[in-house]
Amino acid sequence: MTALKKISVFFGALIISIYLFGCAKQDKSLSQPEVLNLTLLGEQHNINTVQEFTVNNKNYFIASSEQYGLLLLNNQGNLLANLKGKYEIIELVNITDFGNYAVTLDTELNTIKFIDVEVEPAKLTSANKIQPPKFIIDGFCTHVDQQRNLFLFLLDGYGGGENRWVFDTKRKNFTDLHVKQLNLPPKTDVCVTDTLSDTLYLMEENLGVWAYPANSESVLERTLVDINTEKGKLVGELASIAIAKENLFVLSGETNLITMYRKVNQQWAFWHRYQIPQEISASRISVNEQLDYLHISIVDKKGRIFHGKIQSPSGKTTEHASKEFGHVTALVETSAFSQWGDTADDPAIWINLKDAEKSLILGTNKKQGLYVYDFQGNEIQSLPIGDLNNVDLRQQVITSDGVLDIVAASNRSNNHISLFSIDPSTRKVYWLADAATTLNQVYGICMYKDKRDKAYVYINDKDGRYEQYALDIKDGQIESQLVRSFALNSQPEGCAVDDLTGTLFLGEEDKGLWYMDANFEQAAIPVLIEPVGSILVNDIEGVDVIHSDYGNYVVVSSQGDNSYALFNIEKPFIYRGSFKITPNGSKVIDGVAETDGLAASGWDFGGEFHQGVIVVQDGYNLMPQEPQNFKYVSWQSIAEELHLND
Repeated sequence: MTALKKISVFFGALIISIYLFGCAKQDKSLSQPEVLNLTLLGEQHNINTVQEFTVNNKNYFIASSEQYGLLLLNNQGNLLANLKGKYEIIELVNITDFGNYAVTLDTELNTIKFIDVEVEPAKLTSANKIQPPKFIIDGFCTHVDQQRNLFLFLLDGYGGGENRWVFDTKRKNFTDLHVKQLNLPPKTDVCVTDTLSDTLYLMEENLGVWAYPANSESVLERTLVDINTEKGKLVGELASIAIAKENLFVLSGETNLITMYRKVNQQWAFWHRYQIPQEISASRISVNEQLDYLHISIVDKKGRIFHGKIQSPSGKTTEHASKEFGHVTALVETSAFSQWGDTADDPAIWINLKDAEKSLILGTNKKQGLYVYDFQGNEIQSLPIGDLNNVDLRQQVITSDGVLDIVAASNRSNNHISLFSIDPSTRKVYWLADAATTLNQVYGICMYKDKRDKAYVYINDKDGRYEQYALDIKDGQIESQLVRSFALNSQPEGCAVDDLTGTLFLGEEDKGLWYMDANFEQAAIPVLIEPVGSILVNDIEGVDVIHSDYGNYVVVSSQGDNSYALFNIEKPFIYRGSFKITPNGSKVIDGVAETDGLAASGWDFGGEFHQGVIVVQDGYNLMPQEPQNFKYVSWQSIAEELHLND
């Protein structure tokens, strides 16, 4: 059976994510809507939803009914195939290399089913289903992400819901993984998603339509598209929404009006209004794009199907970023912190020089102190030293007391530098002392080991100031000497030093990535490498350097688009590409979003990390939904995805 002969339909509930959209006025038919020319499709009745699709230039319809089940119809409305059962809602979703699936709500079993649809010969076959949630599904919608993975948004109609991952494109199979719970407004049971803009649209019955980011890793924040009050352009109680090629259609059941919006310059603009003939009491709308036309299907309250088409609007809609991303997955994640909220922040990597597989990851908790993990993600030690923000370390540092492995962390509790040592024989971390600074709000921190193996700490303030301290340990006492001060113009955080070249890299959250000489005897003159823009999207957070068999790079977390950018470590600091960390279905590890800190090493840690590792903070820990943690990503997977050896 060819992909063209297979059709599958999805029914998904739409939920939350975040975007900022507004309504921009267009001078179109506000007072006199255009009457929509609709034709009755066949003699079907008791239909609740319908979707149109095309195979080999022929139009078909698949409809759901709680009385007749699923019905496959030709373009005359004649029945071609039938699957018995009680069904509501239908969506068509294409998954690259796997054809299309029909997904629908089985109201008897309270589950979502995936249906193979063949048109030659006509046949409907159940392919898969999910485990029923603990609530009654009142609505749902599907979302295909940029990697062609398939997700469901399940809605309970009372403001609750659930996000599920249901098709893993990388593994080429169905799955059923709980991603996160949904917290929505009450009376929200209709949703649609747009893959192109990664947006979820949710209809709040008595108010209006909201836009959210559809990416499962995004924070659940909403922006109003339009409202059905005197301040908006929607009229009457809302019944249904549909989208096609960034044209959003909202059906008002009371008034039989369809209000059309287009996304122009990142804003939703009122575009047109259509009147459904009064003899048709509309309850559901779906839209299908075909060449220069948008095909509109209407189901009325008698369960009849009506069909019509309109000319596709001309003119440009919003242009989407063309930046290409590599996509990798985390192989290990640490245990989640015990507290909810913004807790995890920055990791550092300690290399066990005698047995690299027994190396350590140190991670800060902004409410509880310093945590220590092994390479399997297990917590093996915690030090409740205060509200630690960023952390860095240097090994085999020469001090007056001998050679030590030293850790430095910025402590928000007292605006000091908290200093630790690591005993290589026991892998234990010990607090040494806190060194004072003159800063008011300490933030980011990084370390530098010069050619004499002496250690320095750079610590910054939220106001942009940096202080550089020379460190020594003598007779068990910490000695820190302020050797240089400088400033960026606005809030920095992440920084890192390439010890081999003596280059300090600085992240200024809203401005970009800078570099300067790490030597305190040199003038502190920051030079911009890459401004905030298309490559780096503010905030600029974690920064680190990596030396590896694949080359030497600066790695920067671009928090605004949940990506990580690589630049050559030496002038002219050529940009080598960006990657995102996406869900790992085989290990049941979620993707990563809103990264604060990161750490990188090209050391051979054995096993899956034999070419090195990047450890990142995950601001939104899912699958299941838990407090924040850290994720470990194979450096080899990143290098291969970005073709660094090409």
